[in-house]
Amino acid sequence: MIQCESGECEIEWFHTTFLRITSIPRGKWMCPNCRKKVVAKRKKNKNNDHLILSMIPHIQIHQNQVAKEIVSYLPHNNSQMTNFHKHNGLGR
Repeated sequence: MIQCESGECEIEWFHTTFLRITSIPRGKWMCPNCRKKVVAKRKKNKNNDHLILSMIPHIQIHQNQVAKEIVSYLPHNNSQMTNFHKHNGLGR
C-alpha cells in the first residue's frame, strides 16, 4: 500500500498492484487524481501571471524613484564622503 501525500486526497491509500508500482517511490507521492488537481491549479495560477506582470512596470518605476532619492542623499565626491563619514561617526 502507498499513501497519497497531497493532504486533500479522498482515497488516501492505494494498492501498489492497482497502480502498477513495483517499488515505493522516493519523496512525496501523490495519486493520479491529486496530481491532476495540482497541475490544474498551477495552470490556473499561471493564467493570473499576466496580472502580476502588468503591475511590474509600476513597481519598477517606484523602485527607480526610491533609488534616485536615496542616491541624492549620498556624498558625490571625496570631501563630501569625508564629511559624511565624520558626521555619521564612521571615522574615515
